Amino acid sequence: LSDARKQETTALHNFEMLKQSLSDQIKFDTKDMAAAKKGLEEATGKKASAEGELAETSKALEEDKTAKADLEQDCMTKAQDFEAAKKSRAEELAALAEAKRIISESTGGSEALTYGLNQVSFMQLSSSADLANFEAVRFVRDLARKQNSQALAQLASKM
Repeated sequence: LSDARKQETTALHNFEMLKQSLSDQIKFDTKDMAAAKKGLEEATGKKASAEGELAETSKALEEDKTAKADLEQDCMTKAQDFEAAKKSRAEELAALAEAKRIISESTGGSEALTYGLNQVSFMQLSSSADLANFEAVRFVRDLARKQNSQALAQLASKM
């Protein structure tokens, strides 16, 4: 009987130890599982946030690529327009130089002639009648230059 009691006490003690060990293991495993679930939730949240940011960044990248393409096209168009305008100006300058050469050849030394009105200055004008006369002479002289009219130039010199 004493051996049976001793065996039962030992068995009970072993059972209590096993029960305590399993309870502790369950408690620690539950704690580890809760930490793992919390980590998984955080990771899932971070993943969703990162995916949202990736979508926004991808959209912004596409918009920037489109804007870049538009800007490059605009730049190329403006460069072509600039080159065309530059070529046009060069042609105009060449035409003006040619016209100037032809005019100077056809008019001979007429650019050296003066018609006597260049000597009048505002200091010589003393009255409003002189000023009115000067304005009229200047108007006729300017008209003569615009029209390339020798008759108007002579009229202006005799006024």
